[in-house]
Amino acid sequence: MSLLDALALHTGDVRARLSAREGADGFVDLSGEAWRDSHLILRGLNFEKVRIARVHISPNFVGCQFAGCEFIHTESSERFWGADDQWTDCKFDQVRLHGMIAPSNVFRRCIFVRPLLSFFRPHNTSFVECRFEEATFKGLQAQGDTAFVRCSFTRPTFENCAFAHSRFESCTMEDPTVVNCSFDGTTSVPTPWWAPQQSTADRFPALVAAVLDLVRRKLGQNHLLVARIEVNLSSYEAGQSQKEDFEKVIFSPEVPAADMRRLDKPLFKLYEDYGH
Repeated sequence: MSLLDALALHTGDVRARLSAREGADGFVDLSGEAWRDSHLILRGLNFEKVRIARVHISPNFVGCQFAGCEFIHTESSERFWGADDQWTDCKFDQVRLHGMIAPSNVFRRCIFVRPLLSFFRPHNTSFVECRFEEATFKGLQAQGDTAFVRCSFTRPTFENCAFAHSRFESCTMEDPTVVNCSFDGTTSVPTPWWAPQQSTADRFPALVAAVLDLVRRKLGQNHLLVARIEVNLSSYEAGQSQKEDFEKVIFSPEVPAADMRRLDKPLFKLYEDYGH
């Protein structure tokens, strides 16, 4: 029986279930290729001082608790941070996470070292007393009540992010880079951490970036739309094209009807989410 099959059959203390040996540093190392190939949903498990390194994590965790765990050079796409998880005193070191939602997840006193979070869509997600060191957020779109409470950010980068429904309480920001982000509907106490000129209501570039990501996932990196959307986005940001030009690209008669059917529902959902 594989590691993940064993975990899927049980709830509770992972160490006890696996009779795992801990290393000299007190951690149990559960790294391995088994994490890459399984799309299991792991529920109700308690992970304490577990390390997972240099793997792609495919399972989803739901209703799990993580205490003092480390995730080093791990990757995941639309999995991993499932629903109702609790993360306490965990470290995420140079992780690359794409399309996370993390509904009703709570992160307490966690450390994020140079993470890349692309198209993160937090929903009722809380970060409490967490530390972000050179974190990069690309295409973040907050949904529901997303809270950052007493968190510290050191040289973060925010690109094409929409922080509506977000609140920052007593957070510190050191040398942030903000590119084409919207802070409409964002609460920051005691004062806004972003400069007025850094806030823009133009969410169109974020929409285009999200559509580009959708096309890559559904139709592949080499599809004709990928290069055309990339050119359109660069042209728009340089002031050389209009929003209407993007419509001509995405709905071009050169795009096979079968491909458009694959994009249909998720594409129009993106238009709805981004207010277009």
